Amino acid sequence: MCIYVYFPFRNKLILRCEWMGCKYYICDAEKNAQKYIKTNVFFCPHIKKYAIIIGKDCQEKMKRLKNMDIAKAQLKELYEAAVCASKNSYSPYSHFPVGAALLMPDGSIISGANIENRSFGLTNCAERTAVFTAAAAGWRTFCALAVATPESDYPVGPCGACRQVLTEFAPAETPVLFGPQWDTVVRTTLGELYPYDSLHELAADN
Repeated sequence: MCIYVYFPFRNKLILRCEWMGCKYYICDAEKNAQKYIKTNVFFCPHIKKYAIIIGKDCQEKMKRLKNMDIAKAQLKELYEAAVCASKNSYSPYSHFPVGAALLMPDGSIISGANIENRSFGLTNCAERTAVFTAAAAGWRTFCALAVATPESDYPVGPCGACRQVLTEFAPAETPVLFGPQWDTVVRTTLGELYPYDSLHELAADN
C-alpha cells in the first residue's frame, strides 16, 4: 500500500509505503535519506526509489525488506535463468561458459554471460555483464544473484573483481547461489564472499 503523507524533513508531501509489515518513506536519493535521517535506507520496488525505514526495530525491518523472504522456487528460477544465460557465453579460448542472473526489486531477472577476448585482460565475466546491463537500465541495486557454470566439475564462485563490483550495488546479506547444477549449488551471501568490504562512504560524501 502506498499513500502520500507530509514529511517534515522535506517540508512537502511525499510517498509513504507499507510493504511486508514495514512502513517507509520515499526520498529522491540514498544520500538525501542519510542526510535527513540517520538510519538505513531501502530501495522501494514499487517505484524504484530509495526510502527511509521508520518505526521501531528499524534494523530488523531493513533486513527483512532487503531479503524479501525469497522463496526457494524463486531462487531456482533465478538459477535456471543463469543456466540459460550461459548458453550465450562467448568463450572460444577457455571453453568455460558462465551465466549469471540478478533478481531485481520488481521481481524481474537480468542476466549476463562471460564474453572473452583474444586479449585475455579484456574478457568480461558473466556477473559483471549482468550488473553492467542492470546499471545501464537504471537499476542501482539487486536482491539476489545466481551463477551457473555447467561445464565445471565443482561449484565455482565469482572472481575477486566481480565480488568488488557486486558489492557496489547490493548489501552484505544479499543471497548468492553458484554451481554447475541445482543439486550441488552453493548458497551463501555477498558478505560471506567478500567479508571486509569498505569505502562505501566515498559515494555517500559526493
